[in-house]
Amino acid sequence: MHFIILDGNEPGGKSTGYKQFISSAQLDWITQDLSKTTLPTIAFIHQGLDDPASGVENGEAVRQVFEQSKPARLF
Repeated sequence: MHFIILDGNEPGGKSTGYKQFISSAQLDWITQDLSKTTLPTIAFIHQGLDDPASGVENGEAVRQVFEQSKPARLF
């Protein structure tokens, strides 16, 4: 197994309150990290990725990184 921990509280995005965003630098890191392993991957993150109103504002972009990795990985 391969494990990664994501920080969903980075500056950025459109919300003005509590930050729930993953930066482009972290998205690049995820892409690079996944390219170096073929192991099943489990990602830990405090916020959800499916609802931008209550989770990570750009959760769809994060999911796309996992879906486009080879082999494809989903949570």
